Amino acid sequence: MNISKFFKKKPVLIVLFTFSVNLFCAQTNTINELDKIDHTIGNQSLPYLNGKLHLNYDNTIEENNHRYFDKNQFVTGDIVYTGDNYSGLQLKYDIKEDVLVCLPDQENNYIKVNLISEYVNAFSLGNKKFINLTNDLKSKSKKGFYEKRFESKNVILYIKHFKNAQETFKNNRKQIEYFYNKEHVIYAKGTYFSFETERDLIEIFPEMKTEIKNYYEKNQKLEKDNKTEFVLAFLKSLK
Repeated sequence: MNISKFFKKKPVLIVLFTFSVNLFCAQTNTINELDKIDHTIGNQSLPYLNGKLHLNYDNTIEENNHRYFDKNQFVTGDIVYTGDNYSGLQLKYDIKEDVLVCLPDQENNYIKVNLISEYVNAFSLGNKKFINLTNDLKSKSKKGFYEKRFESKNVILYIKHFKNAQETFKNNRKQIEYFYNKEHVIYAKGTYFSFETERDLIEIFPEMKTEIKNYYEKNQKLEKDNKTEFVLAFLKSLK
């Protein structure tokens, strides 16, 4: 067959074939985009995604100075939301505002949602576990989420992580610097106690006053350098 004559006689077939291929590709791309949108909407319709969008316009003094717990990155974690478990979520914890942030769809990482704190019973970030103690603590303790650092038969050690922001000016520009801090709460004898001083520890365990005083005398440097490890070692020694 003469190929040139074939194309001259049947140009309409070539046009129709080309049009069909292009139409098929366009339809395939449209379906893929619709799948992505449907996936995103499906995720965002979950009960725990009813909070406000998370916005962060901080101009901080340096990249690793930020408002979040540990790293300014989403990590895989789990939540207990109004008593229901949700696992394998992308989360990070804003410890300036004490709010858990969720990334519903990793492909659309510009959408971040603040989970409604009062409905978040507990959550985990990697191997760190946090509990909402708002309804359990005395008035002098900070409300919100506490890391459960240690648990034994008789005591639990909780840590409240938080950051305070301070405005500074550099090169005529306003910047923010964050300062990390923490507080400790000990659950013992059916009660939550704030702990920061020797007197606090004696108030929790008055029957161990002598042992506590001796412990403070022998571990002054550890108390000064790392109060969490200081009290953790003491609690682990309890029988």
